[in-house]
Amino acid sequence: MAQGLHGVGPLGPGGLGSSSSAKSSGGAGFKDILAKEIGQVNQAQLDAEKAINDLAAGKTRNVTEVMAAVEKADLAFRNLMAVRNKIVDAYKEIQQLRI
Repeated sequence: MAQGLHGVGPLGPGGLGSSSSAKSSGGAGFKDILAKEIGQVNQAQLDAEKAINDLAAGKTRNVTEVMAAVEKADLAFRNLMAVRNKIVDAYKEIQQLRI
């Protein structure tokens, strides 16, 4: 489902506090991973747009490749939106916590 999320792994024994130690040991932070994934989704959409333009201009006649590029971009965007919705839900849940 989320095949683009390569850098996401389980939490370490340190829990939430282990993110800074992971960053100092060369691991990517959440922000970096999310930015990379957004960039990949954007690139997939740009590739799909280029394929559509090439088909319209007559530079290619392979409709199958164009449709595959469009579907790949659509799936990547839907997965990104699902991750965004989960992040928003988690944020709202954290807001409801009483300290």
